[in-house]
Amino acid sequence: MTTVTNKILMVDLKGQYLKIKKEVDAAIAEVIDNTAFINGPAVKEFQADMENT
Repeated sequence: MTTVTNKILMVDLKGQYLKIKKEVDAAIAEVIDNTAFINGPAVKEFQADMENT
């Protein structure tokens, strides 16, 4: 009998986040400080970036 095993690679989300933590936290703080949650400048910039990808 032959057994096939596949490795499932896990993603280190915390490690990835820690690499960009300052940038992410600053962006979140800016949105909160400006109370620009819906259709604010950050949302419009994100939308434009996604359209150009």
